[in-house]
Amino acid sequence: MKKLVYILLISFGCTPSEQQNILFNAKEIDANEWETYEGRWMTEIGILEIELTLNTSTNNVDTKYQLLEKLLSNQKATSTMSNGRFIFFKDVSNNEIGLCLQNLTINSTGGHFRVKKESHLALAEEMYFISRGPDELIPTDENFKPITTDRKYSLHKRKGYFTIEGYISFDSTQNFFFERNTMQRWSVADLGEIDSVKLFYKNKILNPHESLYLKALAYVVTDTTTTNKQSLVIKSIKAIGEE
Repeated sequence: MKKLVYILLISFGCTPSEQQNILFNAKEIDANEWETYEGRWMTEIGILEIELTLNTSTNNVDTKYQLLEKLLSNQKATSTMSNGRFIFFKDVSNNEIGLCLQNLTINSTGGHFRVKKESHLALAEEMYFISRGPDELIPTDENFKPITTDRKYSLHKRKGYFTIEGYISFDSTQNFFFERNTMQRWSVADLGEIDSVKLFYKNKILNPHESLYLKALAYVVTDTTTTNKQSLVIKSIKAIGEE
């Protein structure tokens, strides 16, 4: 069973004005347990997808991350993989936790949410986040000021990957998916490929509240706005409109 432990971490590259040596409570995570957060944004040069995987070993010192940045544009698709250590910061805002990813791999497209830091060796790049609850990370500047607090532009903890097949429909406030193999009805978050699905739906469906066939790769995220506190995210579309 996981337990709360005390961790003392010293920051080498991340130095917000009020954060140096930090003592705080954190969940102990098994050395083999990695937790992945995903986000997707439309930028000036294309669609940016981020997958951030975090691991804290049982010695509570060896914090590691893997960061995959994918940029999809009309001209090309590029990706950058970074691996390294991350630093915790306590109570940066409303008792939430701040994270700093150190020594990012240089991104040929210039990156997004990146902060350039001078060091005694070379110019380094870092990325900062603040937590909002246990399952969401908000991109921030180096002082942990959120770039935006819109839920659509944050990273959400991914709970599994699986294929869904069934029918999606929309009303004025929510998106719904009926999974025909499991006979389950899901709320669908306004994340991932939902805008592409909505555009296809708008062009294909004439009658309000009519359902549309959809087969897709999906995952689950925490969603406090729904009754069961969970929603689907459409990761990628396999088939839509015709069975």
